[in-house]
Amino acid sequence: MTIEKPSPIDYYGQESVALPDRRVDMALFNLVTTILTEQREMDVKLVKHIEDETVDFERMVAQAMALALPDGDMHGHRRHHEVVIAAEERKIEFYEKLKAALASWSLIGLLGVLVTWVWIGFLKGPRL
Repeated sequence: MTIEKPSPIDYYGQESVALPDRRVDMALFNLVTTILTEQREMDVKLVKHIEDETVDFERMVAQAMALALPDGDMHGHRRHHEVVIAAEERKIEFYEKLKAALASWSLIGLLGVLVTWVWIGFLKGPRL
């Protein structure tokens, strides 16, 4: 059984002019074909890289979780963080109180020095 090639008729029902197939001889066609081939190869390499990196990333996350959650105790991990945060808050509160006390005692000391200086001047009497 032979299949006859239909006559080239364009969209409007008119017979089209047969053009020679120049794609094989065109440098641009060869360049595009090469680029597409290389792109497909790069896509395959990218997919393989993504799969490998996903496995590595999952392994790293599992190791980090094992370190962060000893014996898989998420509640213990949370309690640890709560203790650390509370200690840090107490430390901040301590330093705030220390600064306030230091400022108040420095002011009391300065006033004491000034009062002593004025009192000594008063006891010496007026300078003539």
